[in-house]
Amino acid sequence: MDISRNCRKILAFVMTLAVVLSVMLIPGTKNAKAAGDTPEVKVLGATLRLAAGDNNGKQSMRIGIQINNANKANACAIMLTVGGKTYTVATKASKAGADGETQAKLHSKDVDNNSVVYAVIVTNIPEDDFYTNIGIVGKVWDMSDNEYSTESADKNIMGIVNSLQRKYPTLNITISDGTLYQDKDNTGTPTALTSSDLTGYNSNDPQQYTETEIDLSDLSKVVFDGSSVSPDTWPEGFAYDAVNGITIGSSNNVEFRYDMGFTAELGDKVEVNITGTTESGFEGFRCWLGDRTHTYNLAEGEYIKCTPEPQGGTFAFDISQTMIVKENAGDSTADAVTVKAITASKKLANMTISSIKVTYLGGDPAPTPTPVPTASPAPTAAPTEAPAPAGGAYVETANKVVINAADALENSSYAYCVDGTKDDITFKWAASGDGIQTGPNSGKNWTTGTILGLHNIAPALNYRIMITNAGDYSLLANMSNPDNGSDSYFVAVDGVFKYNAASGELTGEKTWYGVSNVINLTVGEHILTIYAREDGLLINQLMLTTDKTNDQPADGVLADPTDREALTSSTGAYVEENSIVAINAADAFENSQYAYFTDSYDSESGKLTLWLRNGSGIQAAPENGGRKWTTGNWDSLYNIAPSINYKFNITNAGSYYVRVNMSNPNASGDSFHVGIDGSYKQEIAGDPRTGVMEWQGNNNTISLSAGEHTITIFAREDGIVANQILLTTDLSNVPETGVLATPSSRTK
Repeated sequence: MDISRNCRKILAFVMTLAVVLSVMLIPGTKNAKAAGDTPEVKVLGATLRLAAGDNNGKQSMRIGIQINNANKANACAIMLTVGGKTYTVATKASKAGADGETQAKLHSKDVDNNSVVYAVIVTNIPEDDFYTNIGIVGKVWDMSDNEYSTESADKNIMGIVNSLQRKYPTLNITISDGTLYQDKDNTGTPTALTSSDLTGYNSNDPQQYTETEIDLSDLSKVVFDGSSVSPDTWPEGFAYDAVNGITIGSSNNVEFRYDMGFTAELGDKVEVNITGTTESGFEGFRCWLGDRTHTYNLAEGEYIKCTPEPQGGTFAFDISQTMIVKENAGDSTADAVTVKAITASKKLANMTISSIKVTYLGGDPAPTPTPVPTASPAPTAAPTEAPAPAGGAYVETANKVVINAADALENSSYAYCVDGTKDDITFKWAASGDGIQTGPNSGKNWTTGTILGLHNIAPALNYRIMITNAGDYSLLANMSNPDNGSDSYFVAVDGVFKYNAASGELTGEKTWYGVSNVINLTVGEHILTIYAREDGLLINQLMLTTDKTNDQPADGVLADPTDREALTSSTGAYVEENSIVAINAADAFENSQYAYFTDSYDSESGKLTLWLRNGSGIQAAPENGGRKWTTGNWDSLYNIAPSINYKFNITNAGSYYVRVNMSNPNASGDSFHVGIDGSYKQEIAGDPRTGVMEWQGNNNTISLSAGEHTITIFAREDGIVANQILLTTDLSNVPETGVLATPSSRTK
């Protein structure tokens, strides 16, 4: 299906039970927190369908936005762009437009926090379009009809699958014919992925992938007043049907509990969402986590509470609350959701429960799962420990750099290879003789000479080099190509396309080849990328030189490889001492589970932003690329904006300031975002004084409990240079301008 031409047909707007709106999203009730004068909107992200079965190669994507200060809003909308066609779903027809859809129901409502979630589901996305981006813009209008909107966020099916693979590495998640599969036991025979497969992960990045909807019809999972019910027999006053859910008529002070399908431990967080409707005579209910064998006595605020007021007795409810498992009645775990009358003197009656959903949010703090490394220019999540590379960057000496091409098989931050695809064939790099070859040799090629046409498409070799003598360098390649259909390649430096080497029949053993093009290299670190133009390409060695006439060896002869920078071994998480954590930003290049980086690629513009060393720090280069990531929420930044990430241990819990020592190049490269444990925390705009090692931050603190945490610095603008990250409870610990702190020790 061409979703650009059939956009309207594939959009189905499926919301959980919701409130039908009139003029405002949340009425001004005594519980609503009016946190501002204008409504705010943010894109929450997108999730996939986990249902197993014959999906005929299709998938569905749920897309949501959140409206804060919702009592100041009179309408909201989600604008989707697919293949150049824009389609709007709005709570009011006047906002949807002639070709849009009006849907006046909400996905969920949180009256206490004055916020709502609005969602749509894009259904029947065919496998051919799993890489097709859907642009998402959230919109909201205030009471004066002023419009507020987010920047566009792009999501596609495979991007979400890749995120799942990084988040749950040991599940070995794959997608086939539209169905998600897992092989956590490494049997080689995957089974359909279910929500219960995901709930066992203690994730610091809670998302709707972990959401489980309880099957209300399953009597084997329900307990009434401490006793299981007879099969297929509901107690008096209760009834169930697939359309409405559980209807509770004239009842008494009964309670019932549903098995969640997993067990949460002491300190774990679980979000409970319950939806339904009430009728005349409704007296209220409570809902909480607990053990399915007995009742807990919980304090006010530790459970969901729904009363007849102020709604007036007959209304729809959609309530969510995050609860923390506490020790109660001798138990320190929770495996069930309990629903009970509001007080001992009230009845649980005259209501219908349409759905109960539970979302496991992990511990407090929860350990971050350690993903496996990915074959990409930089890991997109913390990699596992790998064998140490042979060295760091290749050091130019006397205007020459010589690289053994097979070094890319070490897949470190300094030398790495990326597989390619063509016509459903995966092309991998493997050692061959004195070099490295991409295969299979099947006559395929990649002829589009742009980063947009090559990045993550053509097989690629990448090497970090350190230049001390600036100049115009020629690139020579020593090759042993099998035939004239396997003898050409493209060249890029620092993510910028330079030229192709594709003329002449370059077969033969260890033949040196180069073109007349030169590459201007400035002093500092660079990344040299070779993209295969044809499959079967076999490269033995690469040479950058300002004097190719004298430096090029004879055919059949390889040059002595260049020395590489010495590396310091990674030694674990950073240790807080005296309420101080100091991290050298360039440690991210060690590419370990304790310190790592992610680059950024825009699949529409073909622009790459790469982390390169700059002085004593690390820069999101190039500094004049004009790229910005201004939306301040985790989903809009994670795996989108360039990031540097570090794990650290806290022994002294408290409120910590974040300070980053920066050498910003200009006013367009001086700001960043901060995240902790997969949660967005703050935005910091720096001082654009060029080259000055200045400490940047604000007066907002971040509460850190004892234990391990991960700090993530996202670039807000390209060009930023970070030298050091400091966390401290006392700003007097921040050094002077131009001075760095003593780096923290690290666990062994």
